[in-house]
Amino acid sequence: MILCFPFVFYNNGPLPFIIQNLQVVFVDETPQIPMAFIATVPQLEKDEGRTYATPFPIRAREAISIICECQRSLGGFIFESQKYNLELQARLNDSKEWKAMLRFQLNLTKIDAEMINKSFSVHDNLE
Repeated sequence: MILCFPFVFYNNGPLPFIIQNLQVVFVDETPQIPMAFIATVPQLEKDEGRTYATPFPIRAREAISIICECQRSLGGFIFESQKYNLELQARLNDSKEWKAMLRFQLNLTKIDAEMINKSFSVHDNLE
C-alpha cells in the first residue's frame, strides 16, 4: 500500500533541526505497523521529479511544504470506507526514538479504499 501525504513542517524555535526519518502509524491498529517514508514527490499524482526519502533540515523560524510517499505491505489489513486516525512520527536530529508530530484523520470513500487495497507494495529499506 502506498499513500502520499502533503505536510507542512514549521520550526518556531531559534535553532534548526533535522528530520532524519518519518513514518505514519494507524493509531487504532493493534499491533501498529508503520508506513515507512520512502520518497518525496513535487506534485500529488505525478511521478515526475520523485526522489528517494532523505533527511531534510527545517531552519529556525521557517516552514517547508513536502509531499511524502509512505508505504507498507498490507499484512492482512484491508481498507474500508471509513475514517482512520493516523499519526505522523519523526526521528529528529540524532535521536533513535520516534516523536509524535501530528495526528490527523484519513477519510476514505469506497472507491478510495478499493484503489489502495490493489496498490503494489514493497518493504522499508531504511531500517
